[in-house]
Amino acid sequence: LDSGLPPSVIVYSAVMACCGAEGRWEEALQLLAAMKAERLAVDVPAVNIAISACARGRAWREALLLHEQLRAWCSSAEGRRGGQMLTERTWGATIGAMYKGGQWRKAAELVGEMRRDGLAPNLACYTPALAACADAAEWRPALELW
Repeated sequence: LDSGLPPSVIVYSAVMACCGAEGRWEEALQLLAAMKAERLAVDVPAVNIAISACARGRAWREALLLHEQLRAWCSSAEGRRGGQMLTERTWGATIGAMYKGGQWRKAAELVGEMRRDGLAPNLACYTPALAACADAAEWRPALELW
């Protein structure tokens, strides 16, 4: 970023959100990598923005990889010390990416993983999971989500 503003998580996150709104997930991931290279404290909301950008760009593999990396980091000593946790927004964005990528099985699995992690899925999580099952004409897994 060459905006004249000092690099910060807030500035990078704002630019990532703009990229995501335009479906430019590659640029959002480049910005996330730049944040890490700048040794900024990348947090859950910043990664959520990158996952959402991937979802809008139908880059479900990249969204899932970010989700898995974030989940591992939140479970690490460093993540726990910093109080970092996956949020409903994290799960919803990732499940949404699975829906947009036609990955109904993974969308349904993520709802189950969310429950096992102790979070109650909300409407932003159920809706894309159910839509993914519906689009694939998989009604049984949709019933099991409830």
